[in-house]
Amino acid sequence: MNLLLARNVDYNYLRLYSLDRIEGVNLTDAHFVLPKDFCAKEYFAEYFGIVLDESVPLQRIVLRADKCHQHYMRTLPLHHSQKEIYACDDYADFELALRPTYDFYMKLMSFGNMIKVLEPKSLQEKIYKWLEKTIEVYK
Repeated sequence: MNLLLARNVDYNYLRLYSLDRIEGVNLTDAHFVLPKDFCAKEYFAEYFGIVLDESVPLQRIVLRADKCHQHYMRTLPLHHSQKEIYACDDYADFELALRPTYDFYMKLMSFGNMIKVLEPKSLQEKIYKWLEKTIEVYK
């Protein structure tokens, strides 16, 4: 996937644009220069993937991975901040520090019942509501 980091002129924030979705480009006289001290690695460090939303606060997230999935979480961490904070035969708990955005929710949903959000409660409730809506689709 080829991406372009650019300033959204309508909302005045940085945004990633997928080049394969750009339908046209218009050259204008408007210019934007990244600050000299801008560091992409630092800027993206608090995000899970490509969805950027500075209005989403950085949060401590605790996930519980079941007996089988805990090994996957150890070998393929979800985020560079991931730390294992507890383990037993039946499950392991992992802590992450990131800004949970849409792509992170989608990743959590992809694990189905192999993981559970323990903290924060607001993220747990959001995933619960998404699961309820998914069940409704199949009724």
